[in-house]
Amino acid sequence: MQLLPKSLLTFSDLVQREWIDGSAINPELFASTIEILADEAISNGDDIGYPIHEALNWNASKWRTAWQSGRQQRPELFGALINTWNPLLEKSEVFQVKLSHPIIDSQKGKPRKYENPVNREQVGGFALVTHSIWQKVVDRYAIDLDCSNLPTSINFWDWVSQHPEIPIFICEGMKKACCLLSQGYVAIALSGITMGRVTDEHGVLSLQPYLAKFAIPERQVLFCFDAETKEKTKHNIFLATVRTGKLFVEAQCQVKVIQLPLLESTDKTGVDDFIVDRGVDTFERVYLEAVSLNTYAWHHHQAQQLTFKPSKSLHMKVVFQLDQYQIPDYIPQTGIVAIQSAKGTGKTKAIAAIVAGTDKLALLGHRVSLMFGIVSDRIVHFGIQSDIFFYFFVNLFHYFVLFKL
Repeated sequence: MQLLPKSLLTFSDLVQREWIDGSAINPELFASTIEILADEAISNGDDIGYPIHEALNWNASKWRTAWQSGRQQRPELFGALINTWNPLLEKSEVFQVKLSHPIIDSQKGKPRKYENPVNREQVGGFALVTHSIWQKVVDRYAIDLDCSNLPTSINFWDWVSQHPEIPIFICEGMKKACCLLSQGYVAIALSGITMGRVTDEHGVLSLQPYLAKFAIPERQVLFCFDAETKEKTKHNIFLATVRTGKLFVEAQCQVKVIQLPLLESTDKTGVDDFIVDRGVDTFERVYLEAVSLNTYAWHHHQAQQLTFKPSKSLHMKVVFQLDQYQIPDYIPQTGIVAIQSAKGTGKTKAIAAIVAGTDKLALLGHRVSLMFGIVSDRIVHFGIQSDIFFYFFVNLFHYFVLFKL
């Protein structure tokens, strides 16, 4: 092959700094997974090849001036080939390619970060793990194995598939997966957040085959997608997490969701950004606080809910004995109780009966006269003789708050 031109070396240096320094990726793992090439390669026999076009299954033209669907092979086009291990076919292949001159996405109107090979079924991102990274995984999970002398016939991902005690992280993009692998966590990359599942001709969802191989009962599967600020993107991440997560649950896996904090002055935070900024120990604490898929879904629905269904609906006239303190059985004894009914149905009397005999009381409401009325009724009917009251009227929210100490 011809000597690498200086511009290719510059592109190579840029990619290395982005992955190794910018995403805390082990240099050995980077070298084994990433291959940086020019789009025109001339062999010693003067044969011309177009490795980037070939990797992406593009139709290459023999002439540099000819365009094929807007794609032109030329010596000054460089690419970082991100390789993956196909656990089903048991061979390495190209996962994605990062181009030195990104192609503009016609729908989004902005450059695409990565290109996927065309006319190919979806593949997962399984980094080409070195023995040193393998040893980090072994050490993290206290498995008795010396990785320094393993035979080449043993593949890391085949070994992982046979060890359900090892948790698996699911993230978007090989860079994030390599960052986690560099810390000793086993991570599989998706080319997009929705790429973990497939729909058959009958509309039935199932896991992508390359994920199904690792969906072993009792294995812990952790989703670790980016923290986002855009509401639409956040909702898409939620849907992708829940829909793919349910398929792992059906396979009897223990599914959890890692909710990354958003770094200051950023509009999105990936796990590699977080580890570089806060360190792996801080990430470990966030990881240990991961919530179950059900809890994650419940929190999301609660945050989106505008109207709450009543936990108890009464279709009778309730008579409260105001001269005795007795809470009806259907009223919770602890927590926050919200009462909703029409005007004149006895809400104030109900509250008076419920709080009778209490030593401390806080009333919050936007109707100041009503708050004073409740206090007045309480003093009259229950003989509260106290001069220690604090009244606060907050103009911004127009809420009246009464504390009796």
